[in-house]
Amino acid sequence: MALFTQAQNALTDADRQLAELQGLAQGNWPEARDPLTRARNTLVRAQGQLRSLSVPLRTGGGQDQAGQSVIGQIYKSLDSSRNELDSAARAMGVDPKLRTP
Repeated sequence: MALFTQAQNALTDADRQLAELQGLAQGNWPEARDPLTRARNTLVRAQGQLRSLSVPLRTGGGQDQAGQSVIGQIYKSLDSSRNELDSAARAMGVDPKLRTP
């Protein structure tokens, strides 16, 4: 349950940070606006997919496979958001790669 809550919190934090970037992009980097909007929309979809895991998907033996399918969709959504964020970063002239200590 803790992992589920952490995933929800991470998606919420990412959405909030993308909202802040969208505000910056409005005036300074208009070409970054569309990729940021698509990234946020994809994160919202991923949040909905994650929430769908918190309730039984269906009664019967297929729950594990259905849950794995939803998790796969969430991964695809997150990859799509990352790609959109990379596009926005290029439009803003910043390096999207995280630097590690």
